[in-house]
Amino acid sequence: MEYVLLKKALSVCEAVFEGSSEQPVDIDFTLPDYCPDIEKILKCTATPYISMKNLSGGNLEIDGVVNIKVLYLDSKNKTIRCCEHTSPFSCSFTIKGDSENAVASVSIKTEYVNCRALTPRRLDIHGAFTVSARVLKESQQEIPEAVQGDDVEQKSSTVPISSLVGISSGIININETLDIGKNRPAPQTIIRTELTVSHSEPKLAAEKLIVKGEAVLKILYVTDLETGELDTAEFSIPINEMLDASGISDSDTCDMELTVQSYEAGLKSDFDDDSTLISFEAKLCVVATVYNEDTVKIIDDAYSRAYELDLTYKQISCRHIATVIDDEISEKNDINLDSTISRIIDIYGDSPQCSCEFQQAEGKLMVKCKLTCCILGCDENDAVFYTEKPIEFSREYDIGKVTNPSSKPIVAPLSISYRISGENSLEVRAGISLHMAVSESISKRIVNEITADEEQKRERDKTAALTIYYADAGENLWSIARNYCTSVEAIKMQNDLADDVISARGMILIPM
Repeated sequence: MEYVLLKKALSVCEAVFEGSSEQPVDIDFTLPDYCPDIEKILKCTATPYISMKNLSGGNLEIDGVVNIKVLYLDSKNKTIRCCEHTSPFSCSFTIKGDSENAVASVSIKTEYVNCRALTPRRLDIHGAFTVSARVLKESQQEIPEAVQGDDVEQKSSTVPISSLVGISSGIININETLDIGKNRPAPQTIIRTELTVSHSEPKLAAEKLIVKGEAVLKILYVTDLETGELDTAEFSIPINEMLDASGISDSDTCDMELTVQSYEAGLKSDFDDDSTLISFEAKLCVVATVYNEDTVKIIDDAYSRAYELDLTYKQISCRHIATVIDDEISEKNDINLDSTISRIIDIYGDSPQCSCEFQQAEGKLMVKCKLTCCILGCDENDAVFYTEKPIEFSREYDIGKVTNPSSKPIVAPLSISYRISGENSLEVRAGISLHMAVSESISKRIVNEITADEEQKRERDKTAALTIYYADAGENLWSIARNYCTSVEAIKMQNDLADDVISARGMILIPM
């Protein structure tokens, strides 16, 4: 005889693919005619951007460009100049299994870049970057919650679970014309741009995801090509977008990632040498995983008061979001330079890295991050120098008791302020933004099938209404009830017991 198990269907977020591919950067190019000759290379960057990603037919196709920027001193005026070169790239991943209605999350990290000038006008650049992809899909998992059968006793427990409501992704397009200001010198050429994005807690409405945040664009530009005079500008662009998100409601929990997919900032071409307008376009990628905080009742064990049972077990893993951390961390550092400092031209953060250390016994999470502080300045002889110094951050968070915790931190640089504290030293205050969802993975063995052998009936003593049993401290009522073909509740009621475990050695009465 097979018993019917009442099952609860749960939606779970399944990673059907996780992988990465290293892409080489091997470029040999000549400066365009409008760029002066190179005297000295200050810094070279290789920044990859995604222009297109397509997930279909079991393949994830990614196209993009690598933007090469070389900051250098020109040989004529010894002023800071910048040249750019773009090179296309493409890569693909094979997704095994069903990827229909899945969502792909792609991130890119520059590993290294080396640059050397073969001639005053020719550059040889080598490097590499890593494209990492994660494909998420909603899948259904059935978990038995109860057994139908008057003779069956079941031992159950409750497990917290973040039941998946849905996975949504979208692109936010920004297209702005920005004005430096008529009272400011007009830009002649742009040396460096930096874009950072941040978001507040996403708001959920019926079938909609409301994304609010801010995009901050910083620009270092030349105002006079002869003297190399520099100036900076900063623009704040509000983000307020509503994206479709099927099935969600305002009672759900959302874990959202907002990242820069690509952007471009340049001088707006209107044939006016005194124009102070900047053309700015950006694509921001949103990936939102929406959950409903729930509990699921699972069957740990079962027995029949009438028959011997054959139990089949299976292992399940439930994911529960314990906490979501959104924080801004600031640190003050004293930095010593090899050069004397007369002035700082530009200072910014680059290449943030982050690691997590869970201290489960104490319920603590230690986050350690490192940021490269990039410094462009002039020494006492007004000679330009460039240097990089690491800045380390650490923060401890109370996350409580979390089983098998895991997290994927997302960190981005914020603004850096400084004060010249000595002839070759700076006092720097740097900040980073940190976003991470801390989840716990709860693995349980549950009863999946129950079959009774009707030919093997359990013998029950029917000669008396009660049986005396001497129980030891720590003994479990479940084991006692199973052995005597009765129920835990019957023993507790007969002996006025509140707990399922015997607290002290003594006699108890077992209803028969």
